[in-house]
Amino acid sequence: MQLVAREPDKIEVSRLKWDDSEILIRIIEERFIELSNNKYDRNQLFEKFFINEIGGVPTKEFIINSIFPRPRDLIYFCKSCKDIAVSRGHEIIQEADVLFAYREYSSWVFKSLLVENNILNKQMEDFLFELVGGSPIINEVMIRQFMENSEIPIVTEEDVEKFIDNLVDLTILGREVRTNEFQFEYDVENFKKIKTMSNKLNSKRYKIHNALLPFLECDMRA
Repeated sequence: MQLVAREPDKIEVSRLKWDDSEILIRIIEERFIELSNNKYDRNQLFEKFFINEIGGVPTKEFIINSIFPRPRDLIYFCKSCKDIAVSRGHEIIQEADVLFAYREYSSWVFKSLLVENNILNKQMEDFLFELVGGSPIINEVMIRQFMENSEIPIVTEEDVEKFIDNLVDLTILGREVRTNEFQFEYDVENFKKIKTMSNKLNSKRYKIHNALLPFLECDMRA
């Protein structure tokens, strides 16, 4: 509303930014306390019921880095971890349980992305499947080729730029803002800032969001 209002400074707003990992984690911890009828405190969720690390990364950090920073995504991921561990007879959620849940979550989020953002035309869907089996980091030349393979019209350079802007807006891609550092547009207000930083770096590289990598079978070692 502020972006289109005549006097945005007069609109009182309160923003809760889910890219704050501490706030996000607190949601699942509070849910855990409630479901346990206050038997446990919030610190015991990851200390008592999850293995400490996934591939050398603290489990809490691994999960946060693997999802879109939204409450429903964190809840879905953690519930999958729990369900898989229970079905396998594990008293503690193991690394293999988390990794399997990651793949399950990635498939769910990919399908949700198509539906919720009205990516219903065949060309856009074909473009996304062009990303399958490749590197998580792509460049503008690759994007142009994928667009051509998907029969997405390219008349001018502006068509490519607008298409990339749309992918960034959907959080499918993040822009390189510093060498080997990519930022995703979780807040619409940061769109111009992120794009400006990328332009100043003169970067034409983009990173596919971690949430999509397992479904797309991207090489996550790249």
